[in-house]
Amino acid sequence: MWTKEDKETAERSAQALGELQGKKGPEVLQRVKQIRDQVANKRTDEHERAAAWLAVCALAASLEETPDGGNLPGLWHRAIQATNAWRGSMKN
Repeated sequence: MWTKEDKETAERSAQALGELQGKKGPEVLQRVKQIRDQVANKRTDEHERAAAWLAVCALAASLEETPDGGNLPGLWHRAIQATNAWRGSMKN
């Protein structure tokens, strides 16, 4: 469940990113990195879940583009590896 802090962080981050859009320079990169760190989820199982989801999405998109499956061993490997990492994160 989202906390009040989560909602406030999302609001501040969205506003700051909107203000930074189109600007250049090292201070912009520094600020974006700060936002990245604030947005980061501290629950490692959620990071693992997101990685698994992205890997499975990439695999599904590639399978959709190439219905015969083509040569996708890397995508299959990554999807399985990421899903196993997520599963493993829940055992600790």
